Amino acid sequence: QVGSLPFGLQRVVGTGEVAEMSEEEEEAFLRERRENLSKLMPMTEDEFDDEIEELRFEWMHYFAANKQKNGRLDRIDKPRKAGVKRRIVLRNRNFFQSLRLFRPISLRYSQALEKIYLEGNYDIEDRTMKFNPAFWAHTEKIAGFSYEDWANETSGLKYDNWQTFALGDLVEGEVVTLNDRGAFVEIGDKSWAFLPLENCSLSPIAHPDEVLSIGDKITAEVIDLTAESKVDGEMVAHQKVLSLTKMQSQVAWDEIDAVLRVEEGTSNVFEVLVKQMRPWGAIVQTERGLEGFVPNAHLADKVGDSAIVGTKIDVELLRADRSKSDLRPSRPSDFALTFSYANAATKKIASSLQEGQVVTAVVKELTALTVGVDIMNCRCTIRKVDISGSPKNYDIADIFELNEEIKVYVISVLEKTGAIRLSTRALEFKKGALLTNKAEVFERAEKTAAKYLEQASAVKDKFESALSGALDAGAGTKKKSGGIDIESGLDDDDAIF
Repeated sequence: QVGSLPFGLQRVVGTGEVAEMSEEEEEAFLRERRENLSKLMPMTEDEFDDEIEELRFEWMHYFAANKQKNGRLDRIDKPRKAGVKRRIVLRNRNFFQSLRLFRPISLRYSQALEKIYLEGNYDIEDRTMKFNPAFWAHTEKIAGFSYEDWANETSGLKYDNWQTFALGDLVEGEVVTLNDRGAFVEIGDKSWAFLPLENCSLSPIAHPDEVLSIGDKITAEVIDLTAESKVDGEMVAHQKVLSLTKMQSQVAWDEIDAVLRVEEGTSNVFEVLVKQMRPWGAIVQTERGLEGFVPNAHLADKVGDSAIVGTKIDVELLRADRSKSDLRPSRPSDFALTFSYANAATKKIASSLQEGQVVTAVVKELTALTVGVDIMNCRCTIRKVDISGSPKNYDIADIFELNEEIKVYVISVLEKTGAIRLSTRALEFKKGALLTNKAEVFERAEKTAAKYLEQASAVKDKFESALSGALDAGAGTKKKSGGIDIESGLDDDDAIF
């Protein structure tokens, strides 16, 4: 039979024709099945009668709960209807005793069964029901196992040895079909379990086929046991709901923990997807699907830049708090991960810079004590002490203008930490030249920088020699008065020329 099912699924159930059986074959089949199934599901005559009486009270209760015409309960009809169902069973006692072994629920629906059985074959003088062994033999053939196999597997329908699913269980299954809403997984339950789209991956996806394929073997967590479902032939049906995201989160956090432990082969720089821009920073997501945020203080030149939403950027991990991994963040303090774009960016350009180099920069921020400049699309800071060697007090805003293109000298670079120290003071051909003749300072920048590097290198060599000598002398040697200043003499008027 072929028919349509919900969610665009299709079913194909092989039926075929019921094979004809001789009377001897039918009797042998029924006798063998009854003997074996009766051992697995025993019931005495008295127990059978007690079962029918219990059902009669259930039927009476059911009819009492259903109103008849004009909204009134038919109290007289109630026991009569229950009695009709009881008489059907007792009149066909042998039939139902045999059918109970194959379909235990048939006792409860005896009247409906009679209507189906006698449809088209109604005879008021003969309402007996007969067992059809050929039909049950055919159902075994379709199923691929016998009713005895089923009774053995279920411990005589007691299900003592059946493993039941519980919330939080990890189950193994096979993906059997996919649709826009998710995936159906065969986990050995009565019906397929459902894996919703949002539970397929921590990372945002539009369709489950982006991460799953039919036939995939997966391990998932059971997150719901009683989700409403629709199964042909059942008025009420439930199915299990699965999730892959919790396990994915655990794997992702294990990687974060490895980074925090500075394990070999790990890096604290991550490529993340910018999801949203907020007044306090950017919400980002790692490749593994974990959410974090980048504070404005660590966004450098990207503060408030909505153009980066939907793009990927490199960031450095600043803090991680696994205890917040299950929170739904709504403010900065709720995020389990905090990143820095500025640190990652400076590390990147640090690898391409070297001490003594002169590079072009654009002024982007002016404060009382610092200048923020963009170099290779990365925001760096120049301290006031590195701007000019003028002995006079001055305002930074009087020297530079926003978006002005200038030249800067690279004093030091630490590629491991991304620390970059820049200076315009090192480009001054005399103290305070930047205040009096800025254009000439930048015009002679490369020449001045070369001489500054030569003298700075000489001073450093002298310092390293003195330090090495002190270490060789031992810790007990009395320290001599005085010392060496690495930058001493570099700012004298005639130090460079």
